[in-house]
Amino acid sequence: MKYILFDLETTCWDTDYPPRQREIIEIAAIVIDEFGNEEGRFETFVRPEIHPHLSPYCIRLTQIEPEDVVGAPTFSKVHSQFSNWVDQFHDLQAFVAWGEQDEKILDEACSYHGLEQIIDAPYLDAKQAYHRINQLDYRIGLVKAVKREGLRFEGEPHRAMTDTYNLMCLFRKYLGEWPV
Repeated sequence: MKYILFDLETTCWDTDYPPRQREIIEIAAIVIDEFGNEEGRFETFVRPEIHPHLSPYCIRLTQIEPEDVVGAPTFSKVHSQFSNWVDQFHDLQAFVAWGEQDEKILDEACSYHGLEQIIDAPYLDAKQAYHRINQLDYRIGLVKAVKREGLRFEGEPHRAMTDTYNLMCLFRKYLGEWPV
């Protein structure tokens, strides 16, 4: 059994008004087996096409610079690369991300570009599951969850591989308890 843990970073603004379509600007994934052993990584920037200029807020939040995405492949190209990477792993148990947004954003990007959905296995919202496992009646983010478990958050939050790696550390701690 394999789990693909992933995270996305998207275009963002300091206000949601007027509403704008968020685009993926970074994607990262780590695949682990049922024992928590890492079997592969995927990471790339993605060039936004609808809103090609990153907002100052987005740059501050993610530390992703405009030059990181301006020469990056478009989502259509990344879709092909990521799909091929995912396809090499058989016996896929679930895609796992912190929260429900990553699945929705990835699905919306595929639909918008007329591409096949990438997530073809069950999806686990690790944030919701973590709160259930620990019977928490309040919501905490990934950084606080990692620290709550006595783990050290590695890297800067709001970067796709950093968040994926830290999710993997948390996921390993509760291996066998996740509802998948």
